[in-house]
Amino acid sequence: FFFDACMTSISNTSTLTSTLDILPVPDGPFYEQEWFEWVWKLGIDGVLIFLSGLFSGLTLGLLGLDTTSLNVIAEAGGPADKKSAKRILPIRKTSNLLLCTLLLGNVVVNSLLSILLADMTSGLFGMILSTAFITIFGEIVPQAACTKHALKIGALSVPLVRLFMFTLYPIAKPIAMVLDCALGKDIGDVYDKKEMKVLLHVHAQAAQANITQNEEKLLASALEFSDIVVSEIMTKLEDVFMLEMNEVLNDATKTLLWRTGHSRVPVYEGDYHNIKGMLFVKDLILVNSADQLQLRNILQHYPRQMLHVFEDDKLPGVLKNFQSGKGHLAIVQRVHTEGAGDPFYEPIGIVTLEDVIERLIQEEIVDEMDLYVHIEKQDRALENERLMVPINAFANCEATVLSEDQIAAIASFLALSCASFYPSLVPPEDLVKLLAEASYRELKVDVPERCTSPFKTRDSINSDGSGATSSSRLRAADESVETLYAIGEAADCFTLVLAGRVQVTSGIDGFKAECGPWTYLGGRVLSQEHFVPDFNAVPIKTCRVLQITRELYHKYAVESPPSLDGRPGSRGGSSEWEGDQGDPTIV
Repeated sequence: FFFDACMTSISNTSTLTSTLDILPVPDGPFYEQEWFEWVWKLGIDGVLIFLSGLFSGLTLGLLGLDTTSLNVIAEAGGPADKKSAKRILPIRKTSNLLLCTLLLGNVVVNSLLSILLADMTSGLFGMILSTAFITIFGEIVPQAACTKHALKIGALSVPLVRLFMFTLYPIAKPIAMVLDCALGKDIGDVYDKKEMKVLLHVHAQAAQANITQNEEKLLASALEFSDIVVSEIMTKLEDVFMLEMNEVLNDATKTLLWRTGHSRVPVYEGDYHNIKGMLFVKDLILVNSADQLQLRNILQHYPRQMLHVFEDDKLPGVLKNFQSGKGHLAIVQRVHTEGAGDPFYEPIGIVTLEDVIERLIQEEIVDEMDLYVHIEKQDRALENERLMVPINAFANCEATVLSEDQIAAIASFLALSCASFYPSLVPPEDLVKLLAEASYRELKVDVPERCTSPFKTRDSINSDGSGATSSSRLRAADESVETLYAIGEAADCFTLVLAGRVQVTSGIDGFKAECGPWTYLGGRVLSQEHFVPDFNAVPIKTCRVLQITRELYHKYAVESPPSLDGRPGSRGGSSEWEGDQGDPTIV
């Protein structure tokens, strides 16, 4: 009753008795007809509903696009989106003025629509009708559409929005200035690093983003990179491979350096914490082991700059130092203030360029010579263990039985280099058993030292000055030395030379060649039932050989190796001594 009385009072107000007092209707006999008045009012209602929906939708759509997002789209969006974003940006930057314009326009058209509908119908029915029209067509529908297509609709509406901003400027501008002073200007959404990581993760979960898991991890790691300190990635000093300054650079030391696979090695004197220099392994290429030089002499001859960093240094600064050419390995130190005495710098570990890159990409980098994937966890790099055998591994070996490590090294070499021992023919576990049963022998040869020298000497030069090896050099010094292979004599064993030198004579012209460690002979023994070599093989220096009989091979082989008959060798013909890979394999 109260509501109906209010509506009746409003309808009886002299200023609002008719919409004709607000909106003029054309004069004339035709326009005085009752149906035309209804059409005119319905047309005005339609325009007002459209404007109400436009203002409502743009309020949500345009103000929902912050300037940061628009700048991103304007620079990196698709062609259509970039064009739309650039059109919207100028009016979106006037955020409070835009807000006041859209809200004032919305209030005005909604008020006119309510008055017009109330005049056309009864008070209560007009209220219900105007509420329904404004809610459905002025709020829900346009806001849903502008939420989905804010860029497109916003760009198309820019001219109309500018018109209303100009029209309502005298009213909207003062209000906007007050809001700017009270609330500040809108600078768009700005995220810190933690928020950026979460935002990146959210985007990565969406299929439309086309961001892989590795890309997400790399980008997230880059955001954290500047906050990481050296102490979090360094290798502790007790885990660092180091050498003492007084150590002699002999074959044993070189082998140790080779096995570790490091290119740079810290050198200390007396105590691990007393680091005196940095040894570059490549500096040892021209150093003769026979000179028995101490490491201190090498450091004096090849002085290398040592880079020092502190444990609390940030990684970007460390990376910059590495990039400047000062080195790729730095000694990590801290200021020791405990106890009596003056403070001093105490080395606590090392950090390398590889450590920094690994932290940046969140992955361990395992190169060809790494023994461990992670030094602290002692995770071994199994793929690289097969490489950890030097070429002279058996040169000074006096044992009569192969160790497990030696068998593993030989198995790795044969599985990679000799087709008859590929894993498809001999499974790796069976190959180890096969080698354990194979014959490991030493063939002694007494040859004067000058005869075994690899360099030309006065005694090795023929009278014609050709420098060819003399006949005494090319035959075994002791006639009692066992011949490995003889022309025309059947053989039933495959031979792998592990140490020493073997002279091979083949062909009609008696071509002679010498084979060193890790050379295999008689490869066709394993693929032929009856093998008669067309070459002679005689040790000319004390040798250590591993011999595998045909019977032993077929005991473990899954299938017979392919026949190599008629395969041309790289030395100008077919030769039985060349093995499965053509020339003798020397590593």
